[in-house]
Amino acid sequence: MTFKQALDEYQSRVSILKRGYETEVHKLSVLKRSILSSMDISSIKGHHIASYRDSRLASKNPKTGNLLTSSTVLSELNLLSHIFDTAILEWGIEIENPVKKVRKPKPNAARERRLSSREEKQIFNYARKYPNPELLVIILIAIETCMRQSEILGMKWSDIDLKKRIVRLHMTKNGSSREVPLTETAVSTLRKFQHNNEFVFTYKSCGLKTVWKTMINRLGITNLRFHDLRHEGISRLFEVHGLDIVSAATISGHKSLSMLRRYTHLRASNIVKKLGKQQKKSHQAVAQVFNPYPVYLTKFKDNAWKVEVPDLSCSLSNLKGGKHQAIIEAKSFIATEVLRRIGLSQSVPAPDSYLTKHLGERILIDPMTMQH
Repeated sequence: MTFKQALDEYQSRVSILKRGYETEVHKLSVLKRSILSSMDISSIKGHHIASYRDSRLASKNPKTGNLLTSSTVLSELNLLSHIFDTAILEWGIEIENPVKKVRKPKPNAARERRLSSREEKQIFNYARKYPNPELLVIILIAIETCMRQSEILGMKWSDIDLKKRIVRLHMTKNGSSREVPLTETAVSTLRKFQHNNEFVFTYKSCGLKTVWKTMINRLGITNLRFHDLRHEGISRLFEVHGLDIVSAATISGHKSLSMLRRYTHLRASNIVKKLGKQQKKSHQAVAQVFNPYPVYLTKFKDNAWKVEVPDLSCSLSNLKGGKHQAIIEAKSFIATEVLRRIGLSQSVPAPDSYLTKHLGERILIDPMTMQH
Protein backbone atom coordinates (compact mmCIF):
# COMPACT_ATOMS: atom_id res chain seq x y z
CA MET A 1 0.00 0.00 0.00
CA THR A 2 1.39 3.38 -0.96
CA PHE A 3 1.14 6.14 1.59
CA LYS A 4 -1.22 8.04 -0.74
CA GLN A 5 -3.56 5.05 -0.70
CA ALA A 6 -3.35 5.05 3.09
CA LEU A 7 -4.20 8.77 3.15
CA ASP A 8 -7.22 8.22 0.89
CA GLU A 9 -8.36 5.31 3.04
CA TYR A 10 -7.97 7.34 6.20
CA GLN A 11 -9.91 10.26 4.72
CA SER A 12 -12.85 8.11 3.61
CA ARG A 13 -13.06 5.93 6.71
CA VAL A 14 -11.77 8.05 9.62
CA SER A 15 -11.71 11.75 8.74
CA ILE A 16 -15.26 11.67 7.41
CA LEU A 17 -16.49 10.90 10.94
CA LYS A 18 -14.78 13.90 12.52
CA ARG A 19 -16.43 17.26 13.16
CA GLY A 20 -13.32 19.00 11.81
CA TYR A 21 -13.50 17.10 8.54
CA GLU A 22 -12.87 20.07 6.24
CA THR A 23 -9.83 21.19 8.22
CA GLU A 24 -8.40 17.69 8.25
CA VAL A 25 -8.93 17.26 4.52
CA HIS A 26 -6.71 20.31 4.00
CA LYS A 27 -3.96 18.72 6.14
CA LEU A 28 -4.29 15.47 4.22
CA SER A 29 -3.97 17.33 0.90
CA VAL A 30 -0.64 18.74 2.11
CA LEU A 31 0.56 15.22 2.93
CA LYS A 32 -0.60 13.96 -0.46
CA ARG A 33 1.61 16.56 -2.17
CA SER A 34 4.66 15.55 -0.11
CA ILE A 35 7.36 13.08 -1.10
CA LEU A 36 5.93 10.67 1.47
CA SER A 37 2.86 10.18 -0.71
CA SER A 38 4.63 8.14 -3.40
CA MET A 39 6.42 5.88 -0.91
CA ASP A 40 5.23 2.48 0.27
CA ILE A 41 3.85 2.89 3.77
CA SER A 42 6.14 0.13 5.09
CA SER A 43 9.26 1.87 3.76
CA ILE A 44 8.70 5.15 5.62
CA LYS A 45 11.20 5.49 8.47
CA GLY A 46 11.95 8.03 11.15
CA HIS A 47 14.43 9.97 9.02
CA HIS A 48 11.79 10.43 6.32
CA ILE A 49 9.42 11.94 8.89
CA ALA A 50 12.22 14.15 10.20
CA SER A 51 12.89 15.43 6.69
CA TYR A 52 9.20 16.18 6.22
CA ARG A 53 9.16 18.01 9.56
CA ASP A 54 12.18 20.15 8.67
CA SER A 55 10.89 21.00 5.19
CA ARG A 56 7.54 22.09 6.64
CA LEU A 57 9.21 24.24 9.29
CA ALA A 58 11.09 25.97 6.48
CA SER A 59 7.93 26.47 4.37
CA LYS A 60 5.89 29.64 4.22
CA ASN A 61 2.17 30.09 4.62
CA PRO A 62 0.94 31.02 1.11
CA LYS A 63 -1.67 33.40 2.53
CA THR A 64 0.54 35.35 4.95
CA GLY A 65 4.00 34.83 3.50
CA ASN A 66 5.27 33.96 6.99
CA LEU A 67 6.98 30.73 8.00
CA LEU A 68 4.66 28.00 9.20
CA THR A 69 4.35 27.98 12.96
CA SER A 70 5.70 25.07 14.97
CA SER A 71 2.14 24.43 16.21
CA THR A 72 0.97 23.94 12.60
CA VAL A 73 3.73 21.42 11.90
CA LEU A 74 3.12 19.70 15.24
CA SER A 75 -0.54 19.29 14.31
CA GLU A 76 0.46 17.68 10.99
CA LEU A 77 2.81 15.27 12.77
CA ASN A 78 0.08 14.31 15.23
CA LEU A 79 -2.20 13.52 12.29
CA LEU A 80 0.59 11.50 10.65
CA SER A 81 1.08 9.52 13.84
CA HIS A 82 -2.63 8.70 14.08
CA ILE A 83 -2.66 7.55 10.45
CA PHE A 84 0.14 5.07 11.15
CA ASP A 85 -1.51 3.89 14.38
CA THR A 86 -4.78 3.31 12.49
CA ALA A 87 -2.97 1.33 9.79
CA ILE A 88 -1.32 -0.83 12.45
CA LEU A 89 -4.29 -1.39 14.76
CA GLU A 90 -7.23 -1.47 12.32
CA TRP A 91 -5.87 -2.31 8.88
CA GLY A 92 -3.53 -5.09 9.92
CA ILE A 93 -0.38 -3.54 8.40
CA GLU A 94 2.66 -4.85 10.29
CA ILE A 95 4.86 -1.79 10.60
CA GLU A 96 6.15 0.49 13.34
CA ASN A 97 4.98 4.05 13.77
CA PRO A 98 7.96 6.12 12.50
CA VAL A 99 6.53 9.39 13.84
CA LYS A 100 7.17 8.22 17.40
CA LYS A 101 10.91 8.11 16.66
CA VAL A 102 11.37 11.78 15.80
CA ARG A 103 11.49 14.97 17.87
CA LYS A 104 8.36 17.06 17.83
CA PRO A 105 8.55 20.86 17.50
CA LYS A 106 7.47 22.70 20.61
CA PRO A 107 4.04 24.34 20.37
CA ASN A 108 3.93 28.09 20.02
CA ALA A 109 3.65 30.18 23.14
CA ALA A 110 0.10 31.04 24.11
CA ARG A 111 -1.30 34.12 22.41
CA GLU A 112 -1.47 37.12 24.69
CA ARG A 113 -3.55 39.28 22.37
CA ARG A 114 -6.19 41.21 24.30
CA LEU A 115 -8.84 43.54 22.95
CA SER A 116 -8.05 47.13 23.93
CA SER A 117 -10.87 49.49 24.89
CA ARG A 118 -10.11 51.64 21.83
CA GLU A 119 -10.28 48.61 19.50
CA GLU A 120 -13.52 47.48 21.13
CA LYS A 121 -15.11 50.87 20.46
CA GLN A 122 -13.89 50.84 16.86
CA ILE A 123 -15.24 47.35 16.21
CA PHE A 124 -18.64 47.99 17.77
CA ASN A 125 -19.03 51.32 15.94
CA TYR A 126 -18.19 49.60 12.66
CA ALA A 127 -20.57 46.70 13.34
CA ARG A 128 -23.45 49.04 14.28
CA LYS A 129 -23.20 50.71 10.88
CA TYR A 130 -22.69 47.46 8.95
CA PRO A 131 -25.63 46.55 6.64
CA ASN A 132 -26.02 43.08 8.14
CA PRO A 133 -27.07 43.47 11.82
CA GLU A 134 -25.89 39.93 12.54
CA LEU A 135 -22.27 41.08 12.71
CA LEU A 136 -22.82 43.22 15.80
CA VAL A 137 -24.77 40.48 17.60
CA ILE A 138 -22.19 37.80 16.78
CA ILE A 139 -19.31 39.91 18.11
CA LEU A 140 -21.18 40.75 21.30
CA ILE A 141 -22.20 37.12 21.89
CA ALA A 142 -18.60 35.99 21.34
CA ILE A 143 -17.33 38.26 24.12
CA GLU A 144 -20.26 37.77 26.50
CA THR A 145 -20.43 33.96 26.27
CA CYS A 146 -16.85 32.88 25.38
CA MET A 147 -18.33 30.57 22.75
CA ARG A 148 -16.36 29.40 19.74
CA GLN A 149 -17.22 30.73 16.29
CA SER A 150 -18.59 27.35 15.18
CA GLU A 151 -20.77 27.18 18.31
CA ILE A 152 -22.17 30.66 17.73
CA LEU A 153 -22.95 30.11 14.06
CA GLY A 154 -24.50 26.72 14.86
CA MET A 155 -26.95 28.07 17.46
CA LYS A 156 -30.65 27.43 16.93
CA TRP A 157 -33.42 29.34 18.68
CA SER A 158 -34.62 26.02 20.07
CA ASP A 159 -31.29 25.77 21.92
CA ILE A 160 -31.82 29.10 23.71
CA ASP A 161 -33.85 29.59 26.87
CA LEU A 162 -34.01 33.34 27.42
CA LYS A 163 -35.98 32.97 30.66
CA LYS A 164 -33.40 30.68 32.23
CA ARG A 165 -30.62 32.59 30.43
CA ILE A 166 -29.00 29.46 29.02
CA VAL A 167 -27.78 28.23 25.62
CA ARG A 168 -27.61 24.45 25.18
CA LEU A 169 -24.78 23.33 22.92
CA HIS A 170 -25.43 19.74 21.84
CA MET A 171 -22.06 19.08 20.25
CA THR A 172 -18.88 21.08 20.79
CA LYS A 173 -15.29 20.91 19.61
CA ASN A 174 -14.27 18.50 22.36
CA GLY A 175 -17.12 16.13 21.50
CA SER A 176 -19.43 16.81 24.44
CA SER A 177 -22.47 18.98 25.10
CA ARG A 178 -22.63 21.84 27.58
CA GLU A 179 -24.85 24.66 28.78
CA VAL A 180 -23.61 28.22 28.50
CA PRO A 181 -25.04 30.91 30.82
CA LEU A 182 -26.08 34.18 29.23
CA THR A 183 -25.32 37.56 30.71
CA GLU A 184 -28.05 40.16 30.94
CA THR A 185 -26.43 41.98 28.02
CA ALA A 186 -26.51 38.82 25.89
CA VAL A 187 -30.16 38.13 26.78
CA SER A 188 -31.22 41.69 26.00
CA THR A 189 -29.42 41.59 22.65
CA LEU A 190 -30.94 38.24 21.63
CA ARG A 191 -34.45 39.39 22.62
CA LYS A 192 -34.18 42.37 20.29
CA PHE A 193 -32.69 40.23 17.53
CA GLN A 194 -35.15 37.33 17.85
CA HIS A 195 -36.81 36.05 14.63
CA ASN A 196 -38.62 32.97 13.34
CA ASN A 197 -35.78 31.28 11.44
CA GLU A 198 -34.39 27.99 12.77
CA PHE A 199 -30.81 29.19 13.10
CA VAL A 200 -29.97 32.37 14.96
CA PHE A 201 -27.46 33.50 12.31
CA THR A 202 -27.26 33.04 8.55
CA TYR A 203 -23.48 33.59 8.39
CA LYS A 204 -21.27 30.65 7.48
CA SER A 205 -17.69 30.32 8.69
CA CYS A 206 -16.06 31.48 5.44
CA GLY A 207 -18.41 34.47 5.13
CA LEU A 208 -17.80 35.67 8.68
CA LYS A 209 -14.07 35.21 8.21
CA THR A 210 -14.13 37.46 5.14
CA VAL A 211 -16.21 40.15 6.84
CA TRP A 212 -13.99 40.07 9.95
CA LYS A 213 -10.80 40.39 7.90
CA THR A 214 -12.22 43.30 5.89
CA MET A 215 -13.33 45.11 9.05
CA ILE A 216 -9.98 44.68 10.81
CA ASN A 217 -8.07 45.93 7.79
CA ARG A 218 -10.30 48.98 7.34
CA LEU A 219 -9.99 49.87 11.03
CA GLY A 220 -6.20 49.52 10.91
CA ILE A 221 -6.19 46.87 13.66
CA THR A 222 -3.38 44.33 13.45
CA ASN A 223 -3.01 40.77 14.67
CA LEU A 224 -6.55 40.40 16.00
CA ARG A 225 -8.44 37.21 15.18
CA PHE A 226 -12.10 36.49 15.78
CA HIS A 227 -11.05 33.70 18.15
CA ASP A 228 -9.34 36.34 20.30
CA LEU A 229 -12.82 37.49 21.33
CA ARG A 230 -13.19 34.14 23.08
CA HIS A 231 -9.87 34.76 24.85
CA GLU A 232 -11.13 38.18 25.87
CA GLY A 233 -14.40 36.81 27.21
CA ILE A 234 -12.66 34.12 29.26
CA SER A 235 -10.28 36.64 30.78
CA ARG A 236 -13.21 38.85 31.75
CA LEU A 237 -14.80 35.92 33.59
CA PHE A 238 -11.93 36.28 36.05
CA GLU A 239 -11.32 40.02 35.92
CA VAL A 240 -14.88 41.35 35.85
CA HIS A 241 -17.09 38.57 37.16
CA GLY A 242 -14.59 37.15 39.67
CA LEU A 243 -15.22 33.49 38.77
CA ASP A 244 -12.90 30.69 39.87
CA ILE A 245 -11.12 28.57 37.28
CA VAL A 246 -13.51 25.60 37.57
CA SER A 247 -16.59 27.79 36.99
CA ALA A 248 -14.86 29.46 34.04
CA ALA A 249 -14.03 26.05 32.56
CA THR A 250 -17.70 25.04 32.83
CA ILE A 251 -18.65 28.07 30.74
CA SER A 252 -15.80 27.91 28.22
CA GLY A 253 -15.97 24.14 27.72
CA HIS A 254 -12.31 23.44 28.43
CA LYS A 255 -11.77 19.93 29.74
CA SER A 256 -8.15 20.68 30.58
CA LEU A 257 -7.49 23.44 33.10
CA SER A 258 -3.97 23.77 31.67
CA MET A 259 -5.51 24.68 28.29
CA LEU A 260 -7.76 27.21 30.00
CA ARG A 261 -4.69 28.84 31.54
CA ARG A 262 -3.16 29.12 28.06
CA TYR A 263 -6.25 30.94 26.82
CA THR A 264 -6.45 33.29 29.78
CA HIS A 265 -4.29 36.41 29.97
CA LEU A 266 -5.30 38.75 32.75
CA ARG A 267 -4.35 42.39 32.65
CA ALA A 268 -2.02 43.20 35.53
CA SER A 269 -3.70 46.57 36.10
CA ASN A 270 -7.08 44.90 36.60
CA ILE A 271 -5.58 42.39 39.01
CA VAL A 272 -4.01 45.23 41.00
CA LYS A 273 -7.39 46.96 41.25
CA LYS A 274 -9.04 43.74 42.39
CA LEU A 275 -6.31 43.13 44.95
CA GLY A 276 -6.81 46.67 46.22
CA LYS A 277 -10.54 46.09 46.64
CA GLN A 278 -9.98 42.76 48.34
CA GLN A 279 -7.39 44.29 50.63
CA LYS A 280 -9.79 47.08 51.58
CA LYS A 281 -12.52 44.55 52.35
CA SER A 282 -10.07 42.50 54.42
CA HIS A 283 -9.03 45.55 56.39
CA GLN A 284 -12.68 46.39 57.07
CA ALA A 285 -13.43 42.83 58.22
CA VAL A 286 -10.37 42.79 60.49
CA ALA A 287 -11.24 46.20 61.91
CA GLN A 288 -14.65 44.92 62.96
CA VAL A 289 -13.08 42.22 65.13
CA PHE A 290 -9.64 43.45 66.18
CA ASN A 291 -10.40 46.61 68.12
CA PRO A 292 -8.25 48.39 70.72
CA TYR A 293 -8.94 46.94 74.17
CA PRO A 294 -8.44 48.67 77.56
CA VAL A 295 -5.59 47.02 79.45
CA TYR A 296 -4.55 47.62 83.07
CA LEU A 297 -0.86 47.45 83.94
CA THR A 298 0.44 46.88 87.48
CA LYS A 299 4.13 47.03 88.41
CA PHE A 300 5.55 45.05 91.33
CA LYS A 301 8.74 45.63 93.35
CA ASP A 302 10.85 43.06 91.46
CA ASN A 303 10.12 44.92 88.18
CA ALA A 304 7.59 42.25 87.20
CA TRP A 305 4.37 43.37 85.55
CA LYS A 306 0.81 42.15 85.58
CA VAL A 307 -1.52 42.77 82.64
CA GLU A 308 -5.30 42.53 82.97
CA VAL A 309 -7.81 42.57 80.10
CA PRO A 310 -11.25 42.81 81.78
CA ASP A 311 -13.26 42.64 78.54
CA LEU A 312 -11.73 39.25 77.72
CA SER A 313 -11.76 38.09 81.38
CA CYS A 314 -8.08 37.24 81.33
CA SER A 315 -4.76 38.39 82.73
CA LEU A 316 -1.02 37.77 82.47
CA SER A 317 1.16 37.80 85.56
CA ASN A 318 4.88 38.00 86.40
CA LEU A 319 5.90 39.51 83.07
CA LYS A 320 9.59 40.37 82.90
CA GLY A 321 11.46 42.77 80.64
CA GLY A 322 9.85 46.05 81.56
CA LYS A 323 6.68 47.89 80.61
CA HIS A 324 7.31 47.89 76.84
CA GLN A 325 7.75 44.12 76.77
CA ALA A 326 4.58 43.70 78.85
CA ILE A 327 2.61 45.72 76.29
CA ILE A 328 4.00 43.59 73.41
CA GLU A 329 2.98 40.39 75.20
CA ALA A 330 -0.45 41.85 75.95
CA LYS A 331 -0.93 42.70 72.28
CA SER A 332 -0.01 39.16 71.19
CA PHE A 333 -2.23 37.64 73.87
CA ILE A 334 -5.29 39.72 72.87
CA ALA A 335 -4.90 38.81 69.17
CA THR A 336 -4.55 35.11 70.04
CA GLU A 337 -7.57 35.17 72.35
CA VAL A 338 -9.78 36.92 69.77
CA LEU A 339 -8.79 34.38 67.08
CA ARG A 340 -9.41 31.50 69.50
CA ARG A 341 -12.94 32.71 70.19
CA ILE A 342 -13.64 33.18 66.49
CA GLY A 343 -12.39 29.65 65.79
CA LEU A 344 -14.72 28.26 68.46
CA SER A 345 -17.62 30.37 67.15
CA GLN A 346 -17.73 32.23 70.45
CA SER A 347 -18.72 35.86 70.77
CA VAL A 348 -15.97 38.46 70.91
CA PRO A 349 -16.91 41.17 73.44
CA ALA A 350 -16.65 44.78 72.40
CA PRO A 351 -14.12 47.01 74.16
CA ASP A 352 -15.32 48.64 77.37
CA SER A 353 -18.16 46.19 77.71
CA TYR A 354 -16.70 45.16 81.07
CA LEU A 355 -16.73 48.09 83.45
CA THR A 356 -14.88 47.86 86.75
CA LYS A 357 -12.39 49.77 88.81
CA HIS A 358 -8.73 48.83 88.62
CA LEU A 359 -5.84 50.28 90.54
CA GLY A 360 -3.28 49.87 87.76
CA GLU A 361 -2.44 52.09 84.82
CA ARG A 362 -5.07 51.95 82.08
CA ILE A 363 -4.06 52.04 78.39
CA LEU A 364 -5.63 51.00 75.06
CA ILE A 365 -3.82 48.31 73.09
CA ASP A 366 -4.55 47.69 69.41
CA PRO A 367 -3.68 44.02 68.67
CA MET A 368 -3.12 44.80 64.95
CA THR A 369 -0.53 47.58 65.49
CA MET A 370 1.96 48.71 68.06
CA GLN A 371 -0.12 51.76 68.81
CA HIS A 372 -1.44 52.19 72.38
